[in-house]
Amino acid sequence: MWQGNHTIAIEKYPHTNSVTKFALPVSSAIQKYNASMAFIDAVGVGAGTYDALLDLGHSHDIMAVNAGVSPDDPRFRNKRAEMWQKMKDWLSETGDIPDDPALIAQLTSVTYDHNNPMEKLTLKKKSDMKKDGLPSPDIADALAYTFFMPVVQTEWDEDEGGYYEDSQTTAPNPMTGY
Repeated sequence: MWQGNHTIAIEKYPHTNSVTKFALPVSSAIQKYNASMAFIDAVGVGAGTYDALLDLGHSHDIMAVNAGVSPDDPRFRNKRAEMWQKMKDWLSETGDIPDDPALIAQLTSVTYDHNNPMEKLTLKKKSDMKKDGLPSPDIADALAYTFFMPVVQTEWDEDEGGYYEDSQTTAPNPMTGY
């Protein structure tokens, strides 16, 4: 979860074959952090989690993410590359992440795919990373997914270290547009 320029929480859940067992702690985190929006990988196994969250009443605060869809910016081959670039820009300019060794390792393990005949910015596929002996960048992808689309955000109160009582629309960050 991030708010403004701060990553306020990284919640990791054990792998499970039960969609409901995974959806319940995600639902709790959405409520705990009063999330304006949670971005859920809706491809493959994630589709079941997305559906379970809908069943739990989260139609207003979850967004299905498909990293393979067409990007908004034609410089990128797919939405995944576009989201990672927005995340990179955010991190380079104003973004703040916790000192989490797994996240940092994953952020630095994803590289560009230079065998791209379309000459569009493309990231190395996870399957190719696996062939190279690298783990799947699940935590870093989860952070990148938060750049899928702009969100009306609740305001972070620096002095109180939490959210203001009332949700309000904040001016978009000039770097990310969010």
